[in-house]
Amino acid sequence: MSQTQTTCKPMAAFLRSWPFSRAISAILIISFLNLMQACYYYKAVQTNQPPESVIPALQAERNYFILHSGENVKHLYGITLDSNEIKGTIEDLSGHTYYKATNTEKQNRYRNNKNLNESEVTDEVHIYADGLYLAANSIAIPLDSIKKIEVYDPATGATIASWVFSGLGLMAGVAGIVLIILLLTKSSCPFVYSYDGQGYAFTGEIFSGATQPGFEREDFLLLPGLTDRGGIYKLKISNKVHEIQHVDLTELLIADHPRDLTVLTDKYGTIHTSGEMTSPVEALNSRGIDILSLLSSKDSLFYSGDEKTPDNKGIEEVILKFPKPASADSAKLIIKAKNDFWLEIVIAKFHALFGDGYDKFSEKQERAPGAELRQWMSDQHIPLSVYLEKNGAWEFVDYFNIAGPMAFKDDILAFGLDGVNTDTVKVKLDFGFLFWDIDYAAIDYSSNVPVNVFKCPVKSAIDENGADKLNLLTGADRNYYDQEQVGNEVTLSFDKPALTDESRTILLHTSGYYKILRDLQGKPQIKTLKTFRNPGRFPAYSMEMFVKAAAEKDIYLSGK
Repeated sequence: MSQTQTTCKPMAAFLRSWPFSRAISAILIISFLNLMQACYYYKAVQTNQPPESVIPALQAERNYFILHSGENVKHLYGITLDSNEIKGTIEDLSGHTYYKATNTEKQNRYRNNKNLNESEVTDEVHIYADGLYLAANSIAIPLDSIKKIEVYDPATGATIASWVFSGLGLMAGVAGIVLIILLLTKSSCPFVYSYDGQGYAFTGEIFSGATQPGFEREDFLLLPGLTDRGGIYKLKISNKVHEIQHVDLTELLIADHPRDLTVLTDKYGTIHTSGEMTSPVEALNSRGIDILSLLSSKDSLFYSGDEKTPDNKGIEEVILKFPKPASADSAKLIIKAKNDFWLEIVIAKFHALFGDGYDKFSEKQERAPGAELRQWMSDQHIPLSVYLEKNGAWEFVDYFNIAGPMAFKDDILAFGLDGVNTDTVKVKLDFGFLFWDIDYAAIDYSSNVPVNVFKCPVKSAIDENGADKLNLLTGADRNYYDQEQVGNEVTLSFDKPALTDESRTILLHTSGYYKILRDLQGKPQIKTLKTFRNPGRFPAYSMEMFVKAAAEKDIYLSGK
């Protein structure tokens, strides 16, 4: 991971910045999600991993940090990490009414208080530590003194996360802290967990980017680790963040095929086979830097963008050159990619510009035609667009849907080669500034081979309260299963058909959309918002944000 970031984002000062910490957080959380299994957000999770690198991200702007030591309680801010200590500044709460201590064995709500106006309560992170002297303005908190971290949500008045740390090694677990940040700030989509023979492992996200009814779409998620239990495949779909998720259809697409074939489904639902992958012989970014080693295999190395892109409009390009057989008249571009976590930050900052007008904006977007919404997204270079060089000019082919930031996704697009009269195929990937992470790219010129395909409808669908949701998830009928709260979850069961060939590929076919919830204040910045009507403004805004953050970090590190 460090090799990738050093290769693609070499600015040393920025590596310790808040945006970079957020990117690291997204990667680290994947491993933690795999360990969490059922993910009980209202119970304590034991952990003893060290917190290096991610403590700076605790200063997310929506959070109010409160430090407890014995009977003493203070507001903590200006948090930094120094060796084995958290350093910061403390002050009196100055009338701030905070949530009371909770019982971690159940969902908790704050105690009734006639002086407490719920709308005035912010997201709170409580840090409990032993033996601290809280009289001075500055504080150094040894990590091994931290016993518990709790997080509270003003929307529900409930505990949404609680971690009790074991006595082994450093106490403030990095995975727990990362999850806290994720829950408070991430705007993603439904999480999918698949049963792998031992438990439910985090697999990926579905219909990422479908944040309005007009964006509603189908999704096809590869489930490489799914294992049956007694002839039954099991999955979980969960809401882990602040949003309302509307899931319509759920079914499995199962393809049995020869062992030497790979099977993928494109965004249109067409099943493609590949068996003769052709790697690029050249891969250059916008500045002509060779990034072939980052894209040649599926591994821990990936291209995450170039902060020195020469295009001041914030448009990034990756140019791929493939050898072309003389007989080839069509191609299938196969990638492994995901959205960079930086895109989450940019979207959050964009939404913040609406201030207390965000809800009105969101309601208007719910009524907007899908074609209009998709055109805006395309104009802002948010999808991963594909161009093909023909007669020396770039011609738009298609685009890959948003994949989400939490897991790399294997995807495929097919296109014809009419007009490509050379012995090479040149493909351009176009995207906004730091919007995508690309791990792998290859082309397959072979024709699709028939495979045995089964559509397996969901057999049972039981939510976290034991309620039956089967009738809501058996067809694309816009009769939605709604996940409105953090912690909502449905367990799906599917019958396993008998294997009819050497190998099996399983995909989860879903449809739906989700709504991002924001609690924003302040006056809408109308003049700035109007600029986003212009094509290309969003990637330019991303680049401006990055340059500003990097400059501020350089000033901070230099002490000026």
